[in-house]
Amino acid sequence: EQEQLAMLSALGRDFVFTATHLRQLCSRAMVGTTVARLLPTLVGGKFSMNMAIRKVENVSEFIKMLTLCKEYMLFNPHSPTGHYKLDLSNTGSAYVAQALALLDRWESGLAKRKELIDISENGDYSCVRNCRYAQEPLLGPGSHTGLQSFDQWVIPEKEILELDYVTNQRPDCHGTVLDDAAFKQFLIILQQAECDGTTQIKVTRNLAHYLNLTSMQMRQLLGVYQYSELREEALITTFFRIIDIHNEKIFRVRY
Repeated sequence: EQEQLAMLSALGRDFVFTATHLRQLCSRAMVGTTVARLLPTLVGGKFSMNMAIRKVENVSEFIKMLTLCKEYMLFNPHSPTGHYKLDLSNTGSAYVAQALALLDRWESGLAKRKELIDISENGDYSCVRNCRYAQEPLLGPGSHTGLQSFDQWVIPEKEILELDYVTNQRPDCHGTVLDDAAFKQFLIILQQAECDGTTQIKVTRNLAHYLNLTSMQMRQLLGVYQYSELREEALITTFFRIIDIHNEKIFRVRY
C-alpha cells in the first residue's frame, strides 16, 4: 500500500489525466485515495471532476476522498483572499500552493505595470503575507531561507505551509449589486442551513466572485453569525466584493 501511495503522489505531481484514465486507475480498495490524489491533475474542468467523483460509490471511501482533497475543492482562484494552512505532501494542497504562487506572480506583475502603490509586507508587490513553512518564517530578515520574495521559493513536497493571501483585485464600483429579493433569499439560506458557520463561509468563498455587495448588505450578512470569529472570516471572504467601501463604517460597528 505504501508503494501505491508513493506512486499516486508522483502521478499527482507530474502527469495530466482525463476522467477516463482516472476511472481505469481506480481499484476498489483505494478508490477514494486514488481520486483524491489525482483529482487536481484532471483536464476537462468541472464536468471531468464530477465524472471522476461519481466513481467513488462507497460512503467511507467518499468521505476519505473529501477529507483528502477538501483544500483543492474549496479553493476559488477568482476569490483567493483568506488564510491557508496547506500540507504540501497532499496533492490537492500542493496544487493550491502552486496556484497561489502563480496568482501572486500575476497580480504583482499587474500592480507593477499599473504603477500602483506597493502595500505588500516585504516591499515586493506580493499578495502573500505572514508566510510560514514548517512553523518557521519563510520570508524576510527572520527567515532561515534568506528569501525576500515568495516568488523566489521553490515549493517542496513536504511539511506545512501557512500563509495569508490578500488579492489586489477589486470589483467595479459601478457593478451590479444583488437586488433586495435575491440578497434576502441568500440570507435565509444561510440561516436555515444545517451546516455550521465555518462551512457556510467556506462555501460562500466559492461564490464570492459572483457577488457585489453594498456596505449595508455586508452589515446584514455579518449579523447572520453569532460569534465574532465567524463574522471576521465572513468579512475577510467578501470584503473585496464591497463596491462602496467609503461607507465601511456602516458594517464596522458589528465589531
